[in-house]
Amino acid sequence: MTPSKKRDSKSPERAVKSSGEVRDSAKEAPDLRPVGRRPLWASLLLVGLFVAGVLAAFTPHYETNDDVAMNATVVGRLAFSHPDEHILHSNVLVGLALKKCYAVFPNIPWYGGYLFLTAALSLAAICFVCLSQPGSEWNWLLIATFLLVAGIPLLVELQFTRVASVAALAGLLLLAGAVRAERIGWQMGLAIPFLLVASLIRFDAVVLTYAVVSPMLAWMLWRSRSQVSARFCCLTLVACLAVGFAGQRFDTWYYDRDPAWQEYHRMNGLLAEFVDYGRVDYTPETAPVIASVGWLPIDYQMLVNRAFLDRDRYNVRTLQAILDGTSAHSRTFSKPLLDLFRELIDDGELLGLWAFGAACLAILAIDKSARFVPLACYGVTAVLCIVLYEYLHLPARIYCPAFAACAITPIVL
Repeated sequence: MTPSKKRDSKSPERAVKSSGEVRDSAKEAPDLRPVGRRPLWASLLLVGLFVAGVLAAFTPHYETNDDVAMNATVVGRLAFSHPDEHILHSNVLVGLALKKCYAVFPNIPWYGGYLFLTAALSLAAICFVCLSQPGSEWNWLLIATFLLVAGIPLLVELQFTRVASVAALAGLLLLAGAVRAERIGWQMGLAIPFLLVASLIRFDAVVLTYAVVSPMLAWMLWRSRSQVSARFCCLTLVACLAVGFAGQRFDTWYYDRDPAWQEYHRMNGLLAEFVDYGRVDYTPETAPVIASVGWLPIDYQMLVNRAFLDRDRYNVRTLQAILDGTSAHSRTFSKPLLDLFRELIDDGELLGLWAFGAACLAILAIDKSARFVPLACYGVTAVLCIVLYEYLHLPARIYCPAFAACAITPIVL
């Protein structure tokens, strides 16, 4: 990829030289060929130095209480006297692995460590894909900028949804890079663990990442008509998605087989109606229904503020009874899109990602067969943001990884 808007895709050497034509003929362009032959080591060195700098300048911490509760569960400090594998929002297979780790070495921060390591390796994989493309000195500057804009929040504010998103993005970009280079090799196999680990951390985040880069996936499918490597990549995507679905089914089965946890998934679904969708409000019309299950106004406020550990008061029976009794008074309102724009524009991390994506689109030339992909990804993301804002909460841990996926595609393509 070069700053030139016209590029011969069959001649990367010519593309590199074109970036130095404005210089004095006596000065030679930087020799990037050694890095081109060793993009894996270059990416590991770059991200390794970046991670060391982050750890020296910042203290990683959890962004939300969800990770605090999940960590406390596998450690054995949240309503348990011993490590427990029911890790709540991630797959129970992750909980089983962490449970064994804490049982053997209880003083090591395994939960935060595995999130941090997954995030760092995902960043290294993304850098590897970018450095593997025919490039110029612009690639280094853009990759370094991406690490600063997207990497610092990811490594400092640990959050399982963010980590799952960037791991899924790393796997998808590894496959897209293989299609772009038209080669079959270990790069395809390297994508598999990223996609599978992302599915175990949070499958919903993987589905959202697939949706954001769906134009890129469509481009890969189109290339599979005449390209063998694209066919292998598409089959890998389908297989990983199928394994992710199977993992979700196993997680549900594992919870349902335990009498103490068998209503967990159904309870989560009902809680979403109150907390995420806001279907029920405390009004004079709904107050009698809420009181009929033994709730006081403060009980409703505790629920919507996520303080619902009392199983006798907050359970499937009481929540379902309230939803059934207040269905005629359920809230169906439309949120003003201006508020969404204000929410997004007030986020400094997002503004940095927007600026980075705009720079990539302005500087780099996109392969002729994929020119539509980056802008189409932004269009899909805009629609998804509106949908999520309308029906769910839209925190930064959801929309920032989505825009990071859009911003990095021009370097790969």
